[in-house]
Amino acid sequence: MKKTAVIVLALALSFAFFGCAKGGDKANGNANGNGGEGPAVEATDAKEDSKVGMSTSGDFVVFKVKSDIKLDENAWLGFCPGSKQYKNETEADEDDVLYMYQSADKTTNEAYVFEFDKNDIKSTLQDGEYVMVLCDNDDDGKLILQFPAVVKNGEATFDLSKIKMN
Repeated sequence: MKKTAVIVLALALSFAFFGCAKGGDKANGNANGNGGEGPAVEATDAKEDSKVGMSTSGDFVVFKVKSDIKLDENAWLGFCPGSKQYKNETEADEDDVLYMYQSADKTTNEAYVFEFDKNDIKSTLQDGEYVMVLCDNDDDGKLILQFPAVVKNGEATFDLSKIKMN
């Protein structure tokens, strides 16, 4: 009887484990967390020590940048077209297609917050490859980091595992 109970318990745990593994982790952007509203936004797994995290919240894609990176009040994160690697803020600023300043009312001591409306992504960006750039200042500031993004059918996918620090 004990052997049967152990086998049944082992099978139940196996099914639970494999079932959860397929579900993804919406809070970390590893699965479509848009609840069926607006375009889906996904991110591939980020490095554990990554400086940038991404999640979805209602109609928004939310990026959080660790506060150990120093940013000014008019820091910005934006989509620049193509797979080009940018060298400075001025170059990125000339090419940006959609950008957001940090959300000062949501920024914490731990992270700077940048929110993109999913509807803006869908209506503004054409299908194709993009580079997300983070600049510390909108007035000839420094380009801090960049990572690839792809937009297809109004849905954006971000590859946080390929963050390049400048």
